Amino acid sequence: MHGENTGPMRYTKPHVERLPPNIDAAALANRYSRDITGEELLSLAGSLGVSESSLWLLGVGRAREYPTAYSFPMYDERMQVVGVRLRSADGSKFAVWGSKQGVFINPADELSGTVAICEGPTDAACVMDWGWKVIGRPSCMGGVMIVKALLMKHQPTVVIVSDTDTPGQTGARKLAGELQGLTVKIVEPAHGKDIRAWRGLGATAGGFQWIVDNTPEYQG
Repeated sequence: MHGENTGPMRYTKPHVERLPPNIDAAALANRYSRDITGEELLSLAGSLGVSESSLWLLGVGRAREYPTAYSFPMYDERMQVVGVRLRSADGSKFAVWGSKQGVFINPADELSGTVAICEGPTDAACVMDWGWKVIGRPSCMGGVMIVKALLMKHQPTVVIVSDTDTPGQTGARKLAGELQGLTVKIVEPAHGKDIRAWRGLGATAGGFQWIVDNTPEYQG
């Protein structure tokens, strides 16, 4: 027929999405925790400016199949380990393939009284060093529903520790808006980009408490 395409037919290879594997995140986190040495824990604590004990309470480990990577378990609202965050020596952050997003927390803490909410496990460790119960969010916008479920169950007073950048401030306000019915404050470090940087500049537990005490409740 006139105009008929007589050339070879071309087939497009179908796109096959690579689905993440099902992992036993709790078993993996436990193995990593067993694999970290005392020297490695001391080195990490020194480089971050936090205590070894707070890192240990957060379940820190050493993921040896990833060069230089340290690990932190991530928990859901049932306090089940659902993923593993990795942090390389250069500060880059990623997660074990197959992880689900969760929060960083000492699972032995009873979330009553007053609880601080930070960004990430290292800022969480910093505030834990000052004697606070802490939940670390996976990012400035992440973990909202998990944090909300944990807090609404225990009804504590909440102090959201925001980074000083725009995404951090936006994420803090978004979380605060989800916590209706709870007493909530949003605080920022007096200096530096985040609470751990401020501590490195000389912040103390007393200075942090002063900011908390002199910050009004969030009104939306």
